[in-house]
Amino acid sequence: MHSWLAPLIDAGLMLPRPETEVWKAALCAADFLVGDHGSLTMYGVALGIPCVLGAFRDLVVAPGSPMERLGEVLPRLATAQPLPAQLARAAQAQRGDPELIALRHRVTSEPGRSAALLRRLFYSWLRLPEPSRPAATRPIPVPSVSPVHERRLPHLPAMLVTTTSYDSGLAPGVRVRRFPAALQRRWNTPVTGAHLVADPDDPDLRWPRSADVLVLPHERYPQPEAVKWSDVAARFPGCGLIAVEEADQGCTVLFADDTRLRAHWVDRTASTSYPLAASAVHAWAQMSPGRRHLRGTVRIEVRASDQLPPALLELAPVP
Repeated sequence: MHSWLAPLIDAGLMLPRPETEVWKAALCAADFLVGDHGSLTMYGVALGIPCVLGAFRDLVVAPGSPMERLGEVLPRLATAQPLPAQLARAAQAQRGDPELIALRHRVTSEPGRSAALLRRLFYSWLRLPEPSRPAATRPIPVPSVSPVHERRLPHLPAMLVTTTSYDSGLAPGVRVRRFPAALQRRWNTPVTGAHLVADPDDPDLRWPRSADVLVLPHERYPQPEAVKWSDVAARFPGCGLIAVEEADQGCTVLFADDTRLRAHWVDRTASTSYPLAASAVHAWAQMSPGRRHLRGTVRIEVRASDQLPPALLELAPVP
């Protein structure tokens, strides 16, 4: 499975391990669901997620069950049609659908009480007294940003990054969007205005050789002040910026003219990282190359997600 899905995993696919609760987090965060005749599809319908059936074995579903009705109501995936269009149609058709609303009510007759009722049942089977503390559901763990099947790479994956500037009123603003660079091989046209961020130790040398921004992790470069532009850029002359990770998710930024800046997160969000800081500084410097010669500190507002508040990045010259 891992070998078969390797290109998709490199492009950002998360492959939850069955023994973990990552599938629950994925379901809570899902915009769409391609399901089958299993209970996961019913959970998705109960959460109001637009669903399309990728497979459905009618013969193994109990007659008269909610799952049988689900197979009659949900659309089947058409392999000869574009998937995004099918998902969009499903979202439009299923919004407020009375059939699906009725099915959601059949998932449980006691919403919000499953922990208490199930614990009472299990302890009665065990013939043991039930604990006095209230039964409560556990929070679903937030998945790691690394691939879920723990395929941890010794280098940072290459990313394509698009940036747009805006005026926040208080500081220059940069909106950043990041995509796995491996997706570029599947897109018919290149991403306009994107810059490439790569790790110089990536074994696929196409990425660092083409990179606009090189990122150096702290674990391999623990002394940012000791890193020189010539040490790295000599091998990759096409890069325009080198970012060396700092311990606080910030970075030391090096330019080809030996200018060095310290990028420090003033306000952090769940998305802040030193590669994000590097891309924001790259975009800020591209607006006006001379502005990187700072005499004091400046701040940049960085927005990496419409669902999260922006973060402030402070830049200061390094002597």
